[in-house]
Amino acid sequence: MLALLIYAQLGAQSALAVVVVAYAIGAVGSGCFFPANNSAVMKVAPGNSFGVTSGLLRTFANVGMVFSFALAILVASNSIGRQAAFAIFVGTSTLSPTTIGAFITGLHAAFYASTSLMILAAGLSMSRVHLRKRSA
Repeated sequence: MLALLIYAQLGAQSALAVVVVAYAIGAVGSGCFFPANNSAVMKVAPGNSFGVTSGLLRTFANVGMVFSFALAILVASNSIGRQAAFAIFVGTSTLSPTTIGAFITGLHAAFYASTSLMILAAGLSMSRVHLRKRSA
C-alpha cells in the first residue's frame, strides 16, 4: 500500500529515484506477502487436493492481476477522452501537453482506488484472524 501511495504522488517532473524507491518498497512487500499467503492457503488445504488448491491459488492471483489492470485503465482513462485513452494504452499515440495533467490526475485516482481495495482486503483478512481466535 505504501508503494501505491508513493506512486500516487508522482508527477511529470518527479525524480526517477522516487520511482525506484516506490518499486523497491513494493517488491519487498510482495516478497513478504506472497510466500506467506501461499503457505497459509496450502496449509489449510486437504492433503489429497494440493494440486487443485495450488491451481485455484494461481488462477485467482492471475484474475486479480488482470482485474487490477482493468481497474487502473478504467479509472485513469476516465480523465481523458475515450479515443485518446485507447490510443495511449495501445501505444499508437502520446499525450499532448494539455492532456498530461488530466491523465496524471487519472493515474493518481487509479492508485488511490487500488489502495482502497488493498485496505478493504486487509480489513477482511484481519476479520478472519479475529474469528479464528474466538473459535479456538
